[in-house]
Amino acid sequence: MGLIPHSDMTLLTILHQLNGVDGLEVKKNGLWFPFNVNPDAFVVNVGDIFQIFSNGVYHSIEHKVTCNKERERITVTFNLSPNFEAEVGPSLSLINAENPPLFRRVGMEDYFKQFFTIKICGKKYLDNMRIQPSENGD
Repeated sequence: MGLIPHSDMTLLTILHQLNGVDGLEVKKNGLWFPFNVNPDAFVVNVGDIFQIFSNGVYHSIEHKVTCNKERERITVTFNLSPNFEAEVGPSLSLINAENPPLFRRVGMEDYFKQFFTIKICGKKYLDNMRIQPSENGD
């Protein structure tokens, strides 16, 4: 089946590839690179919530999964996210006059609801969470 290019909406995603079949690709500087996974290792993807929480210090990873026509690819994922009562937004300790917030604050439940109302494509939802200069009074 494969997966279209996207970034994970979560805080972190931990992947474990069970059968050694490659297919994960990551985007760097506008180019796609195959990610050859060691079957004895875990892969940790920084998600959109981590980028929002760090106010852009860390960046979520845009990735996709391609199909292998000869062998199926089996991967187990574990997604870490705040609970529904939490608020998603830049850490207040990272915000000051020289470093204004780059992303909106929203309740986790609304974050999930909004995410699932848009078509998943690249970093579209993360871009939707960005504060535009006019919103900061610039």
